[in-house]
Amino acid sequence: MDRVKELMDSTGCEERLAILIDRFTDGDIEKAKKIISSIPKDQIVLTVRLFLVPLKHYVLIICIRNLNKKKNEFFDVLVSTDSDLQTVNSKSPLDSIRRAFENWRASGKVIIEDVNKIRDFLSKDEVYKEIIGKLDLAENENNQNIEDFKTLFKNIFDKIYPDVEKNIEVSLEKTDAFRLYSGEKDINKFLQPESESTDKSSDSLPRSEYQSAIFLTAQPVISPASGKIIPKCKKGDVIYTEITDTREFASYLKKLLLEELKNKSYNQYNEEMDSKRLPAVIEEMEYSTNTENVSIIVRYGPGIYGRILVPRDLKIEVLPNPESVNEETKTTGALNWLVWFLIISFAFVIILMLILKK
Repeated sequence: MDRVKELMDSTGCEERLAILIDRFTDGDIEKAKKIISSIPKDQIVLTVRLFLVPLKHYVLIICIRNLNKKKNEFFDVLVSTDSDLQTVNSKSPLDSIRRAFENWRASGKVIIEDVNKIRDFLSKDEVYKEIIGKLDLAENENNQNIEDFKTLFKNIFDKIYPDVEKNIEVSLEKTDAFRLYSGEKDINKFLQPESESTDKSSDSLPRSEYQSAIFLTAQPVISPASGKIIPKCKKGDVIYTEITDTREFASYLKKLLLEELKNKSYNQYNEEMDSKRLPAVIEEMEYSTNTENVSIIVRYGPGIYGRILVPRDLKIEVLPNPESVNEETKTTGALNWLVWFLIISFAFVIILMLILKK
C-alpha cells in the first residue's frame, strides 16, 4: 500500500503503526502524519555491546527506560562466547527482546559466572545511579550522549575486567510506546482462554483483520437497572466501555479516540459520551464451557480493538441501534394512526346513531 510506505518513509514509524493510523484516518495522509508526529517518544533504549578480546567473550547489555514514569521497563545482561549474541536486535518490541534473552539462557551458551559478576557491579548504588541519571537526562541520541555512555561503560568494565583489551559499542535510541509494545498478534489465545475449541461463524471477523491491529484491555459499563444481560447482546451491538489498559500507548490511544469522537458526528451517540464511556462495536463473543465468563472483542475504530473478559450474568449498557430505533418509530407511528382511525370511526358511528334517533 503506497500510503503506508509513504507514512513509514516520512515519519520513520514501523509498518504496524502506519497501517493502524492509515485505517484510523481513512487514508488521510496529512492527518496521519500529524498524529504519528505527535506520538511522544518517551522510551529510551540503551544498548551496550562489548567484546573482551583475550577472553573471546561477547557481552550484551540492554536497558529500556520509561522517561515519563522514570522507571526501567527492561535491564539485563548476557555474556557468551558465541558471536551470534551480537545479532540480538535491541530495536525489536519489548516482548521480542525478553524472549531473545530467555532463549539465550535456555540455550546453555550463556556464561552465568560472568553475567552475575557484571550484574553485581551494575547494581551497586553509585554505579546504577550514574547510569540511570545519564539516561534520564538524555534528551536525544546525539553523538555527545553516546560518547558519554561509551566512556562511562569503558570505566565500568575496566574495573570489572582490569588489564583486558575491550572493544565497546554503544547505541542510544528514543522510541515510542507503540513500537516498544507492538506485536500482540495471538488473539486466539484471548478468545479461548481455557484452550477450548469452538467453531467460528462464517460472519466472524477474519483473523487477517487482527494481524495489524492493536488490542486494549477494557471493561463494559455496567448498568444493573436498565442494562442488557450479556447473553442477549450480539455482534454489531454498540456498548459503552471503559479502557482500563495501563500501558503508555493505551492512554495515548484513548485520548486519540476521544478527540476523534468529539470531532465527528457519531450518529446519535455523541451526546451521551464522556471521558470514561467510549462506545465500541461488538465484533466477537466467546462463551467458556468451563467457567461463567465470556470473552468479548469490541472495535473502537479501524485497527483499534478492545478485549473484555467478564462474567456472563452482568447487565451492561447497550446503546440503541439506529436501525432498531427507526423500525420502532415506524411501528409506533403506524399504531398511532390505527388508534386515531378507530377513535374517529367510533366517534362517527356514535354521531350517526344520535342523528338517526332524532
